[in-house]
Amino acid sequence: MQLFSETTEESLWDWHVALDDLWWGGHLDRLFGGVSRSAMRSDWRRTRVHPDDVDRITRAFDAALRGSASAWNAEYRLRDVGDQAVHVREHVYFLREADGRAHRAIGTVRDITALKGLLLRETAARADAERASGVKDEFLAMLGHELRNPLAPIVSVLTLLERRADGPDRPLEILRRQTQHLIRLVDDLLDVSRISSGKVELSLRRTEIGPLVQRALEMVHPLIEQRRHRVTLELEDGLAVDADAARMIQVLSNLLANAAKYTEPGGRITVGARAEGVGGVGCEDGAGGQEVVMTVRDNGIGMSAEALTTAFDLFTQGRQALDRAQGGLGLGLSIVRNIVKLHGGSVEAHSDGIGQGSVVVVRMPRSRTSTEAQVGTAPALSRPIPSSQLLVIDDNEDAANLLGQLLVDQGHAVRIAHHPEDALRLFAERAPEVAFIDIGLPAMDGYELARRLRAQTRGERPKLIALTGYGLASDRARALAAGFDEHVVKPVSPERLEQLIAQLTSPSAG
Repeated sequence: MQLFSETTEESLWDWHVALDDLWWGGHLDRLFGGVSRSAMRSDWRRTRVHPDDVDRITRAFDAALRGSASAWNAEYRLRDVGDQAVHVREHVYFLREADGRAHRAIGTVRDITALKGLLLRETAARADAERASGVKDEFLAMLGHELRNPLAPIVSVLTLLERRADGPDRPLEILRRQTQHLIRLVDDLLDVSRISSGKVELSLRRTEIGPLVQRALEMVHPLIEQRRHRVTLELEDGLAVDADAARMIQVLSNLLANAAKYTEPGGRITVGARAEGVGGVGCEDGAGGQEVVMTVRDNGIGMSAEALTTAFDLFTQGRQALDRAQGGLGLGLSIVRNIVKLHGGSVEAHSDGIGQGSVVVVRMPRSRTSTEAQVGTAPALSRPIPSSQLLVIDDNEDAANLLGQLLVDQGHAVRIAHHPEDALRLFAERAPEVAFIDIGLPAMDGYELARRLRAQTRGERPKLIALTGYGLASDRARALAAGFDEHVVKPVSPERLEQLIAQLTSPSAG
């Protein structure tokens, strides 16, 4: 035992209980700073264990000795000769008589001070990372709010100018395209934070592939048209996946936008979808064991072998010239990968090299359900929307006045308030049918205003819409809890405004 103890990192002891004979072996000096073995007694814990741990450890050891357990272990602190704390882990094995009394105990004591230090540093680093992640999320939420607020009046005035134009107006087309690009950048920046932190909830329903592709093409049509690309569809009939339609449209539109940006004007883009058996084997009708394979292929600038390995990483882009003609933040493919993974699928990119084009392949389990879902598009309004009494509450005067003008042009009667107290007064005079309320109001935020308006109009129930730059799921939940009927993120299209008003003022809305 002496030889064994000298060749390990453990300090060993052997205690004959009845004789009170204690033997120590191993690196005793590492624990007690040169204390001789002969000076160690069986009650060494009472004198050597750290004062903050001694009562707990001695009581636990004595209970184990008197009990029936065959082993005992604990972690605690010792004091060395310099009165410094030494973290140790002790394991004890009891040899007992037939009546259960322990006649011998053998134990090991190991210095784990370095390990404890590593664990403490790791815990501190993890806490720092979590704090940094929280700060990042708060910053991105604030950034989204601050960027979306000025975007709202820009979109409103652009819509007014388009309505009043005599015909096609190229400067307005350019302004619309660049505004949509800016909105997309803001959405991507916030999406990557939500997805990476697990704050995205999917609403899965059986969704046909064809309508998803068509909706994605509609979203990137201005870019494809601007660059004069030719798009070919190769879609098998009857393909469907269980998916969140809005998120899958986001996946396909990201891939199409990338293909359009990284292909020289006048290029070719092919969108394909087919069913495959798991493992890549083609199969007949019937969804069992099948997956849907969607591809977006282009004859653009291609990717090097090195670029392929990092294509789906955050803030990664293909090599660009100094003019950064392709633009973007390098988030699109990272968002694609994370959304596809959330759906239980996979995505990969292929290219034969620079100048040889690229293909991105998305694989998703094929739907086994039979009820077809509606793709996330706004339903067409089958009848003219009657004029409604509306109230716009926003301290950003440009945003409020332009939104009010848009709604007036759509045939509604609109009043505007720039301060919560004004809103309360206007409500008291005559409650509107629908109120659009900004969250970041002075003196009283939109949540509190909504609660007060609900209390003030107990006999009626006007519809309240939170129109805000805060777009996290937690923001929506907080708005609904405060009494809002809807939560809409700025900037919002005129079509979406009309849809909301029609939905909330219809007799079935209650």
